[in-house]
Parts: sequence; C-alpha cells; structure tokens
Amino acid sequence: MKKYKKHIRLFKNLEKKLSIRNKKKLKKVFIDFSEKIKKDNGSKFADEVKVVIDIDYKYLQKKFKDVLEVIYLYNLDETIGVFKNAYNKKLSEKVIKGVRDYFVEDFNKKNALKKAKMMTNTTKDKLNKIIVQAQREGWSHKDLVKEIMSSVENMSEYRASTIARTETSSSINQVSFKTSKASGMKEKGWVHIGGKEMDRENHKVLNNKWIKINEKWDLGSGIYAECPHDPDLPASETVRCSCLQIYR
Repeated sequence: MKKYKKHIRLFKNLEKKLSIRNKKKLKKVFIDFSEKIKKDNGSKFADEVKVVIDIDYKYLQKKFKDVLEVIYLYNLDETIGVFKNAYNKKLSEKVIKGVRDYFVEDFNKKNALKKAKMMTNTTKDKLNKIIVQAQREGWSHKDLVKEIMSSVENMSEYRASTIARTETSSSINQVSFKTSKASGMKEKGWVHIGGKEMDRENHKVLNNKWIKINEKWDLGSGIYAECPHDPDLPASETVRCSCLQIYR
C-alpha cells in the first residue's frame, strides 16, 4: 500500500476538514432542538410534576434530515475533486453527472431519511430514561425540562462529533466507490486506519487486501459490504470507523 500513501493522506485530510465543518452544522440541530423544548414547554415552568412533557421529535427528525442532505451534497462535490487529484483522473462531464445524479436524486435523500430516523430514535431513547427517572423520583416539571435541555445541549458536543465523523466517512467512501466504478477502475483495496477503542478485528483482517471492484467484502458473521461504511452495514460496523477504500 506504500504506492497509495498520497491517496490515503488526501482522503484522510478531506475527512478531517469535512468532519469539523459538518460537526458545526449538527451541533446547531441539537441546540435548536433544546430551544424548541424550552419554547414548547413555556418560559415559566410549573412546580408540579407532569407525566408528559412536550417534545417534538418530528421536528428533530426533519432537522436531521435537512442538514444531512446539505452535508451529503457538499461532501459529494469535495470528494469528487479529491478523487480526481488523488488518482490523476480527468473525469468526463458524463461520468461526473452520472455520479452526481445518483447521489442527489436517489442515495442522499433515502440515506438522509434513514439516518435521521435512527438519530431521532436514539435521542428519544436517551431522553425517555430521564423522563422515567423524573417520574420515579417526583421531579418538578421545571427541573425535568431543565435536565432534558441540559442533556440535549451535551449531545450537541459528543453526539454531533460522532455523527459528523461517521457520516463524513460514509459519504467519502460511497462517492469514491461510485466514481471509481464509473471511471472504469477494476479493483478495490481495504485500508484499516486504527481508531483506538473503535478498532474492529474483522476490519483489521481486511487491511491491505484487494478484490475485484464488483465483489463484496466478507466481514464475517454473514455480513458483506461493497466498501467501508456501506449504507447497509449495521451501526456496529460503521460508528467512528476510520477505514478507507482505495482503487486501481
């Protein structure tokens, strides 16, 4: 893989740059959601405990979906530019249009909706635990709302970071894969880049291996993927995964 050090460096630098940008956009989703919870539950909170607190999860899902579509579109154009530079490819307008149309008209919208639902459900599960605790311990409505807002604001840091890294890596790998196929490349290689506590043994086994571009990687346990961060992979195979795919 020494031959591909430049390729790996260019794509990892891109991932770092885009992750920082995308984290800012995702942080705003959580901050806006916290403010909406405050607004929906009044600026002056009653002292009595309420069994139900007003949390608009449809609002959150739409915010996630909208920002993911924006992120995916920006990542698409940036990745195509780095791909051309890394592989010294002069892609025709037809190839670029084909790749772009696929992502803009199909993949981005479907994947954004799918991921938005998952992110919203994860948020709901976390907040439901707080609500159950509040009901069990007899918190006031005011304290409950404050704790939920605090929890959401905390998510704006650690969850925004995780989502940004994961979705940025996913975009880069997906766009690179489709572009490589459209430009006539024949083989793909898996590059495992250590993620410390998120290292996965089944990913490390694939490091430096090459297969035909239309084959799927065998990750074990009946799991197969076209590339790292394949959208059909479970979260256990993608969250904070730093693996990359290269082509020849």
